[in-house]
Amino acid sequence: MVEATAIEVDAPFSTSGLRTLSLRLENVDLEGFQLDGGRQTLQDDVVTIRLRTLSRKNSYTLPFLGQGFEAWLQPSVLIQSDRPEFAELVGKIGKGEQRALKLARRLHDWVYKNIEKRPFAGMPSALDVLKARQGDCNEHAMLMAALCRSAGIPCRVVAGLVYLRGRFYYHAWNELYLDDWVAVDATLNQFPADVTHVKFIEGDMEEQTMVLNLIGRLKIEVVDYQ
Repeated sequence: MVEATAIEVDAPFSTSGLRTLSLRLENVDLEGFQLDGGRQTLQDDVVTIRLRTLSRKNSYTLPFLGQGFEAWLQPSVLIQSDRPEFAELVGKIGKGEQRALKLARRLHDWVYKNIEKRPFAGMPSALDVLKARQGDCNEHAMLMAALCRSAGIPCRVVAGLVYLRGRFYYHAWNELYLDDWVAVDATLNQFPADVTHVKFIEGDMEEQTMVLNLIGRLKIEVVDYQ
């Protein structure tokens, strides 16, 4: 987490047990950001995030047969999920598991435990991360996406903010499709991710550069939390 880009809040709060969080986003143009949808709702300049709960109902048996998810199952320049290295690793981690929720949790846990948390300069590639076994939130998210897609679970990289130690930091994590899109964070070991994860954008690194427009400008007011 880069301290120089951290965003102070007017009223620090505890994240323990939170199920909803409402924030007023000020001093920036919110047009073009994906703040409204899924577990987030946007009204005027206030975004509200609600916690997802997971159970066996939030799953399906692989192979995934849903339509319209091709973009989140296919490889990309930075998420080379068609490489045999990822299929081999999914096989070792999954050990034949066909339930999407359980397999996704195993992949998430492996990434959290096996990738060293350290800053990385440059544009991460999932294959490079697999070889180096180190990186920051972007590296964790790219690798998680490659493993999930290789396993046949739709997965995308998202970017925005996360709350830690009384401040909001710019961050990247994943959304994977179970019964719906579910936020997970293999960097911070959150499955599902807590309500302080505020998504602004989804997509590979090219799309995530939009978040850079917020740095040094965005101000946050805590409206409500429960």
